[in-house]
Amino acid sequence: MHARKAAGRLAIATICWLTAAPLAAADQSALPYQVLADRFRAEHGIESEVPSDCDLQETLDSGFARLRVGALDLRYPRSALVERRRADELIGICGGLLELQGQWIDWFDSEDPAADEARAHLLVLSRWVRRWRGSKLAGEAQGGGLDLAAMAGAGPKELDALAGLARAMTGGAALGLELGEAPSRTLVFAPQREDFVELACFLGWLDARNRPVYWHGGVAGWTELWWNELQVIALEYPGVSPSPGSWRQGIPMDSREESGLLQHVLQRAAHEQAWHAFGRGLSPVFEAGLAQNAVIALLGQNNTRSGGSARGNQTRAYEMFVPGGLSEGGVLPPQNADSAWREALGADWFVKALRAGQRRGAKEGQRRGDRLAQFALTAPGASRAFVVHAPFLGSEAGSAAVPPDRYLPDYLEFFRAYKSAFVRWLETAAGGSARASRAKFSKLLALTATLDGQDAFERAAEQVYGLPLSAASREEPSLEWEFLAWLARR
Repeated sequence: MHARKAAGRLAIATICWLTAAPLAAADQSALPYQVLADRFRAEHGIESEVPSDCDLQETLDSGFARLRVGALDLRYPRSALVERRRADELIGICGGLLELQGQWIDWFDSEDPAADEARAHLLVLSRWVRRWRGSKLAGEAQGGGLDLAAMAGAGPKELDALAGLARAMTGGAALGLELGEAPSRTLVFAPQREDFVELACFLGWLDARNRPVYWHGGVAGWTELWWNELQVIALEYPGVSPSPGSWRQGIPMDSREESGLLQHVLQRAAHEQAWHAFGRGLSPVFEAGLAQNAVIALLGQNNTRSGGSARGNQTRAYEMFVPGGLSEGGVLPPQNADSAWREALGADWFVKALRAGQRRGAKEGQRRGDRLAQFALTAPGASRAFVVHAPFLGSEAGSAAVPPDRYLPDYLEFFRAYKSAFVRWLETAAGGSARASRAKFSKLLALTATLDGQDAFERAAEQVYGLPLSAASREEPSLEWEFLAWLARR
């Protein structure tokens, strides 16, 4: 039985690229929440003023264009799709999500015939999506179209490929898994900031119990949120200094990199793929590393500002480490797209930047016996670096010291890079040869998906590699310390 079946569901989870102060201390009057919720209702023809009479699924079905892409149920507001540029944007997203399915299949590398069948379906669909035209989709949307397959002129071959890919990915056969009745994961796209904020306010109105989560001033800076199995993904970054008074202001995600928007979408979608395949059994570090690395594998870099796990506020010691906020209150600054930890934008899986941080840590750290394990953090105005040290992974990570508040932004950037490099090392070097490493990596994925419990990944890693995920020191053999030794040789 899949681990998630026994564990149940996380009712609500939210995370944002700004790490907000604790919700209890939030300014609940920072945005006109009720006004924005009413605006969403008016725009989507929701007449009832009683939340219990409203059905979110009906709203999605009646006002959002839809397409099933493997295990993902894509939803895009029809009101935005009438614009040619938005339709072109959506075509790129659909093509990217198909490529993500292929990356997922390749990572699992299952010998089940369903994997090859799924690849054949992907080939048909990728060729089809490349023939889509934004002008046609926009025209169909203006005429009230909602079924993207029909709007794009899908024939029997394309419809068969869509259905076949959905079966193989949702049920897990393309990955060599038996996921049973696991539901698809819904991705709702918000093209503009106001689309995102109004939907968040509507969700708060829909269930008063969740208003402390959604009727929160920090929503002005979020780029994603969750409602049960549904993830809402913003397609614009908030302004440089997001605030309740500037909630309509957005920054195009392609303004820094040509593929910025697609990087963000694929990373968020990869988290959903991980939740679908692994449920609660995947380490937050490994989940985030997979999501980040999927983007690099497909686009050659990853400079997204969003790097959180879909596990929301459920943290596991130091290895998750999304702090609740600054000790004096307020919010952390946004993740820095110009951070030194982002050298090469991830094209080298952040290895060079990590090695440089490891050298600085060995020079400035106090623990001379653990030169491999120390990394130097910086902070604006600080005369000295703050050195953090391994272990950063698994159950051993809780023994590490938490950096002072001023160093937390740099720590988040460091750990983002660390996750990607570690997962890439597992994939390409942890098994000795490249071929053996890939085989063990695929086995690790498949085994993790079959185990129950939040420590499933750690147990699977020890079974596959014959070593624990981490240890308190280098004196005890473990995967993390082998990774640190490998990094020191780069």
